[in-house]
Amino acid sequence: MRLEDEERCLSAIQMTLQFYNKKMDDITRKFWRQWLRQQRNSELVLDALRQYPNEGKYAPKPADIQQIIELIRPPKSTVKEEEIVDTCPPEIRKAWMHWLPQFWDQPMPFKETSEPVDEDQAEAWLILINQEAKRCNTPEAIPDTHKLQEIWT
Repeated sequence: MRLEDEERCLSAIQMTLQFYNKKMDDITRKFWRQWLRQQRNSELVLDALRQYPNEGKYAPKPADIQQIIELIRPPKSTVKEEEIVDTCPPEIRKAWMHWLPQFWDQPMPFKETSEPVDEDQAEAWLILINQEAKRCNTPEAIPDTHKLQEIWT
């Protein structure tokens, strides 16, 4: 799901919650956003949200919307899954693969060994991922300890 689709879905969720006199605070938004990022088809999510007031008695939870999606989703034999295309430029991918394990103090699960990286390259990659996170409006992708002030101010 693309970022603009995710935002459309969040807006629809917010309107649905308002229909039930519920507000979408930061925690609720983060919770729904996490669920949305597991979804592939924004149109199915929106269709389920449109249908929910006909069935739901209380404000929806992700599980309620997921149940409706399962009911309205066409059988798998007729659905062709969207092919996942990696559009990330190789240099940006290398930069993230270098810094993510250092941010969270955990190795990458799909990468067995890392190639040695000199300090100049690591610094250039840190600048690059800060710029990318700012460009994509995802400041939460970079821990505060690694955010570069010259980029984020």
